[in-house]
Amino acid sequence: MGRATTPALRAAALPTAEAASPPPPPPATATRQPPPQQQQQQQQQQQQRQQRPAPAQPAPSPAAARAHEEDVPSTLPALLRAFFSEPSVLLACALIASAAAARLALPPPPSAAAEPALCLAAAALWSVSEWVIHRHLLHPDVGGEAGPERRLDPVREALRATHAQHHARPYSHVSVDGPGLVAAFMLGTGALWLAGFAVCGAIGGGGGGGGVGGGLVVESGGLSLGLGSGGGGGAAPAPLLLAASSALSNPILFSALASYWSAGLLYEFVHCAVHTRYVPRGRSWPARYLRAVRRHHVLHHCRSEAHWLAFTVPQVDALFGTLPAAASGGGAGGGGRLPAMTPMARRAAQSWRQGGGGGGGGGA
Repeated sequence: MGRATTPALRAAALPTAEAASPPPPPPATATRQPPPQQQQQQQQQQQQRQQRPAPAQPAPSPAAARAHEEDVPSTLPALLRAFFSEPSVLLACALIASAAAARLALPPPPSAAAEPALCLAAAALWSVSEWVIHRHLLHPDVGGEAGPERRLDPVREALRATHAQHHARPYSHVSVDGPGLVAAFMLGTGALWLAGFAVCGAIGGGGGGGGVGGGLVVESGGLSLGLGSGGGGGAAPAPLLLAASSALSNPILFSALASYWSAGLLYEFVHCAVHTRYVPRGRSWPARYLRAVRRHHVLHHCRSEAHWLAFTVPQVDALFGTLPAAASGGGAGGGGRLPAMTPMARRAAQSWRQGGGGGGGGGA
């Protein structure tokens, strides 16, 4: 028989079933949104926090600045290791060696005097072009004592900005030009030297003096530019392309080019040495020369960037009028007054002092 279920039993079982079922979720309440005016105020406050400048950092102590400028050479062996580990220096040495090898592969010129004379002229030309580059490409915004800034073309503006970083951190790792700039400069000047020889050859026409494949030859009547295509004395001037091809067979071209590039490499080394903590001692000529160049260049950094623009030959400043009258006697105590310290020079002087003086030169 089936089991009978009374209404009382069914009523007693109902609470148990209700207790086993989960309670219903609470009704969802709508999120209160702030009024539009309050939202706008919150957005303005957030924008102000984002635009607020960062708190000024305290000036680094001299010890912290010296730690920041790592591996600045203070001895000659350390300077040589640092300099010849630079990729741009190795590139310059390779190009100079290539020019020297090309010169040795050619027969000697007919005159023994023309070659050394032109090599000396090429080295002298470097000291002049060094001043021109420094004044008109790296400091184009100065004139007189502290000329007004002018609008610059993009190339000079980029060079000026890069050189300003060098003035801000005057140490060796920012004192050697990069490989790209060195390669562009050396190849560009090589092309200019070749063009100069080619133009002289095209103007010179037929050089009946018996040059070696064309070029500078010394005849009994003086210096002759014989770069003609033929041996006849009355031939028409050669085309420029033919003259350039003839100039490539001229040994004096490669001698002059190697001399010019070597003068540039000497500049890179001395400039790197000036911007280290290495100070040569003694009375030898190289030591006295390096100390004189250091004094001259530190005045450019720490007194006025419009003056003392020459480097390997400081006397070039007197030639172009960028040597103050007070310093024309070889020191800062001459008869006149030194130019006022410029803002860039004031910042550079502080950087040299904080970094340990760059080898003792920061006090100028």
